[in-house]
Amino acid sequence: MPTEEEIRSALRPVIDPEIGLSVVDLGMIRQVRIDEAGRVE
Repeated sequence: MPTEEEIRSALRPVIDPEIGLSVVDLGMIRQVRIDEAGRVE
């Protein structure tokens, strides 16, 4: 099962096209939820 840090690391390369910064660094990823089955929201 992935950890919250692994999910954030996977999302870090996603860049906002208008600003040119990572969506993680911009604070667009506020919460990461992982259920018992390993599904991520």
